[in-house]
Amino acid sequence: DFMRGFAIICIAMFHLLLLTCDLVAQASNDPFSLPIFYLVITVLTVVLAHWRGLFLIISSVVHIYTMTNAVRNGADRKKLCLSKIKFGLILWVFGMFREVFLNEWSIPMLLTQGSTFAEAFANRWTWIYLMEALEDIAWGIIFTSVIFYFLTANNGVEKYNRNALVFLGLSAVFILFAPLINQLATAFYIQDPANTSPDWIEFLGWWDYPTRLIIGLFVTYNSPLFPMLGYTFAGVVLGILMTR
Repeated sequence: DFMRGFAIICIAMFHLLLLTCDLVAQASNDPFSLPIFYLVITVLTVVLAHWRGLFLIISSVVHIYTMTNAVRNGADRKKLCLSKIKFGLILWVFGMFREVFLNEWSIPMLLTQGSTFAEAFANRWTWIYLMEALEDIAWGIIFTSVIFYFLTANNGVEKYNRNALVFLGLSAVFILFAPLINQLATAFYIQDPANTSPDWIEFLGWWDYPTRLIIGLFVTYNSPLFPMLGYTFAGVVLGILMTR
């Protein structure tokens, strides 16, 4: 709870600096020329606020900790898993709504620039394909719950070391293979999906609109599940070890 609260404070500081100071270009090109005070603040806020992985780790620690204790206390594994999947899907849908209608770079920004709502929506509806921390958390809950359901069969909830090693291995796969997956996705979509803003997506055909909702989770702009799910699984390892 402390880490989550502190990270949220850092988020406010980060966005305040981003929107008000004129040091962005200098910080990008020659960060060590910044005054010491700005340099320290920048490092702290970027690491603790702009690194979405920190929020994924915190979220997954809490998620797996509560699920483990629930199963140990006799909760029905299937019902628990289904409830978590339902919650994750609801969170994902809300995330898509948020990216189109509430994201400060989406429709709200275009409205302040003079666009009509219809014009703004036509330009930004593709932001449903954007992956942010909220969407990462949603799918982290879904994938973790499904894997945990199978691992806890036959009193597997007590096999802490095995369960931790499984999630540790999955964490390594999602982090280490992220560059390769990005290269394959770039070759398939003929543009780098991880670095292409949703309003610049070039769809390959009618089939690309629905399929990208699923495939894009793993490769799209700007927090794809490769590698972000790796941070989620790293948090799961910590949460499992905490329940011992």
